[in-house]
Amino acid sequence: MYRFSFKFDSSTRQCFVSDESSDMAVSSRNLDLYEPFCSQTTDTSSICDKPYAYEKMITSRLVNAAILQGLQNQTVESCLNACMSSRKRCRAVNYDVNLSNCYLMSTDKTDMEATVVQDESYDYYEPTCLQETQGTSTTAPSPTNSADIFLLREKNRTLRQEFRNIQHWEIDDLDTCWFVC
Repeated sequence: MYRFSFKFDSSTRQCFVSDESSDMAVSSRNLDLYEPFCSQTTDTSSICDKPYAYEKMITSRLVNAAILQGLQNQTVESCLNACMSSRKRCRAVNYDVNLSNCYLMSTDKTDMEATVVQDESYDYYEPTCLQETQGTSTTAPSPTNSADIFLLREKNRTLRQEFRNIQHWEIDDLDTCWFVC
């Protein structure tokens, strides 16, 4: 993962950039934090109208859901990449932050049986746009030659106050804020 994050406030049109990761963010009622991560582009990459690829819920995990695959000793980035390139329909990720274990899930929080619960040892990730072809192919997606940078969104989190005052610009939209980073 990159070690910087940014926040875009659409009401004031301000873009705040920090060299902190989201681990150092604080709670906010109405602001969201974004953090980039790299992934190989695959031929099954979804066409998505959202400017971020995953939503992150800290200290949370999905329960009462089937695990597609468990992966040990993974970084968050490699875990999200595994979900994006999974031959099966990966609808969410539980990441054990203490053990660096990754669990690709077959359902997400919208499933009637599944529930997101508070758990200090986990972070929960959910793709914002599911890949239409994911799970329908009999062969693994083949990566192209390029790596793309995707965004991770954390709802109701923001940069610490000292970083909001140091690096900010008047920006019209989230895409431009991301470009400035």
